[in-house]
Amino acid sequence: MQKIELPYTMTSVHAPFIKAMQEWVWRRFPTRQLSATDLYYVMQWAASEIPVSVFIDSFEAYLKEHPHFFETDCRLSKLQFQARLVMSSCRQHLGEISQPPEKIQVIDPYATILEQLALCGRRTKNPLIRELLRSLYQTMRESCRMARNAFPEWENKADDFYRLKAQAVLDWEQGFQAFCQSCFMMLADVEQEKLLELSPSEKAHLMYLGSDAQAAWQAQRLNEKTAVYLGVAELLEVTKK
Repeated sequence: MQKIELPYTMTSVHAPFIKAMQEWVWRRFPTRQLSATDLYYVMQWAASEIPVSVFIDSFEAYLKEHPHFFETDCRLSKLQFQARLVMSSCRQHLGEISQPPEKIQVIDPYATILEQLALCGRRTKNPLIRELLRSLYQTMRESCRMARNAFPEWENKADDFYRLKAQAVLDWEQGFQAFCQSCFMMLADVEQEKLLELSPSEKAHLMYLGSDAQAAWQAQRLNEKTAVYLGVAELLEVTKK
């Protein structure tokens, strides 16, 4: 697995941070999915290690004072100035404003994904799942090639790395969703019905979502259940590494 060193503080992108930011956006725009550009900024904010609730509270306070700020669109890039104020304020509070950034190792996101897919493919005994994993592996390898061509300085420039990482997350989400849907369609009717059943807590959660958000959440939940049922649950953790 390839690793690189970058001259700025960087941690693994935390899925809970991204999820919380997506859910916050959904509360205002129920059908709005985070784009690659949105993820580019969200990952920078996540790398600051400041709790996502601090950013959301700050954004909410700002939008309360500027109620028409998101009237035409909800691009998170419009909040980057407010986010910088949050990070600057927190660093000053912690007395870290003058400390130099720490060099740490950053893992190539595509390498992590491809390695995990290869491990799953070697371990599974189901030839149909193995074939679907092989197809997903080839798709992600091609996505990796295209992303590295699009961001040739990803090993040296912070901006390129963040954009490559954002693209990797989107590529993986799309590929994994298609993989899970194909796996689900292979199952017998009784197996599908079991996976489609909702627990009382899941039903309660849906009550707090709009119709579009409900559909998105149910699709994601079905993918998770399908992956667990077929013994490839570790793929759910790929972008959290």
